[in-house]
Amino acid sequence: MLRELADLREDARGLAEGLALARYRRSAGLAPATTFAALLKAHRLAASADGVAQAREALGNAKAEDPRRPARVARLTALRDLLVRARALSLEPGAAQELFDSFSRPLVRPPGDAGLHGAMPPVAAFRELRFIRARDKRAEMEAAISAALQPFDGARSAVWEAAQSALAEAGLVPAEVYQAYTSGLLDGTDALVQDLGGWLLERHTGVRGGAERHDVLHLLWSPRCASAFPRGELLRTVRRWAEMLRFDLGADGAI
Repeated sequence: MLRELADLREDARGLAEGLALARYRRSAGLAPATTFAALLKAHRLAASADGVAQAREALGNAKAEDPRRPARVARLTALRDLLVRARALSLEPGAAQELFDSFSRPLVRPPGDAGLHGAMPPVAAFRELRFIRARDKRAEMEAAISAALQPFDGARSAVWEAAQSALAEAGLVPAEVYQAYTSGLLDGTDALVQDLGGWLLERHTGVRGGAERHDVLHLLWSPRCASAFPRGELLRTVRRWAEMLRFDLGADGAI
């Protein structure tokens, strides 16, 4: 059964490898090795409507089997989801490339002296935002990120429309149904968020009502105990604690 859709799976594997490399190079601050257009041209089957149709048909047959084989269903579901993303990319490669590259360009002007700090890529600004302790500084940084990315709203809308078209080709549930489900989930947990979530935010940030997105990010990524675990010092801290407690982390080859 592993020979099922062999050509399609091999083409999808190559495309996934190229996309993963592109994400890594962007995060590492390296120049892109290729463009989305070139990558899609090299993997036409994985990015085509025919590829999505093949995966959709095979997945439907797998779900109709009796008894159903969970491994086959999981494998084909993962393949279909990857092909849907590839199909969405192929529908608007220019907009997707523009949006992808925008996060590695020096666009964000941090608060303060622009000549001193200089512009920084949005990916670096997002990484730094959640660890800023002063609330007013976080708000200024978030506003700077928003202003830097606003010119790309058109590309973002085009990518969204392409994603909706790809989902429709795959026969997946439209976004409206997902929205109805998530709205019900949010409404059902609203009281919990208002009480417990509001108390945590107030205790952590000192804000009583009207918390912003950067406050939530700071709560999630920099809780009160974070001072005991500076970035890059976690392993050293654990080793010191282990020595104090006379734990041998290497006993029996554990570590």
